[in-house]
Amino acid sequence: MISEIDLFTAIEMMRNLSKQEKEFSVSYMSYSIDKNQSKGLVTVNRALLRKASKKTDNRYADHMLNIYDVDNDRYIRCWQPLIMHFNGMKTILQ
Repeated sequence: MISEIDLFTAIEMMRNLSKQEKEFSVSYMSYSIDKNQSKGLVTVNRALLRKASKKTDNRYADHMLNIYDVDNDRYIRCWQPLIMHFNGMKTILQ
């Protein structure tokens, strides 16, 4: 049985782990609002959160997470509601 975690609890845990420089795993459905398309499920095995974008730089900043993918040395963004798993736990939006 896969355990579940509230999405916003998971995000808070991601923030706390990142402050301690402890990596976590996350998977999310990709989605580009500009292209109106998804490339499917993305999994980052070793991730850290980056500082949030300013709303002046990204009008959707309140709804997105900035992630550093440690294994691939790249910066990515994901929509918070599209996060599917955090550290092996299924996220649920309540």
